[in-house]
Amino acid sequence: MLSSSLLSFLTLALTRGSQHNLHPVLLLKWMPQPLATFHPQLRHYSTKQWVQTGLRWIKNFTNANPSNVSTEYIIQASTLKGILSNNSCVGICLYYGVDNSGQVIIIPVGINTSGKVIAQSIAIQSSTVNWQTAQQLIDNYSGKIKAHFFGSNTFNRLLTDQNSPSIRISPALDDSGSPQLLMSNASVSNPTSYEDDSIVCPPICPPK
Repeated sequence: MLSSSLLSFLTLALTRGSQHNLHPVLLLKWMPQPLATFHPQLRHYSTKQWVQTGLRWIKNFTNANPSNVSTEYIIQASTLKGILSNNSCVGICLYYGVDNSGQVIIIPVGINTSGKVIAQSIAIQSSTVNWQTAQQLIDNYSGKIKAHFFGSNTFNRLLTDQNSPSIRISPALDDSGSPQLLMSNASVSNPTSYEDDSIVCPPICPPK
């Protein structure tokens, strides 16, 4: 039986996927089968926005946060590939954290087929930290939105299809004012599209 938190996580994924015209087969194909074959369908969770929409959402954020107009984050492809290489990984939650200097950072954490975080050492900026340290950095962050989940196919499009050496993560606000993180190939100055519309935590957070 699915846990209540995991059921909520999957329900939101299905609902949001439907809202953004994701083919239902991608998320429901293995619904009657065991949990281990159902959860991998979260790999398909994501949508793509064309550049005009992405730029507008980024502008929404900068207008609302004038002191953070230059804020964006870079994660190396090798870091993301290392997380995705775990056979049980269905996607990555990009958690907000605060480092020892007080700077907000992005901490990528794998999510497994049980809908839980994959507790492992994580490369953050120029160093690698163990899971306990990563948790502390995450706990240091006091913002209302803690993380954004993207299915692994999102990263495959960026890392494999576009052969991105690193990923640019741009904070944004969609047209309803909801926080988003937009991802693009960091080696391209002017992206033609953005990966976007994550599952936001809260209200739906993978259990640790």
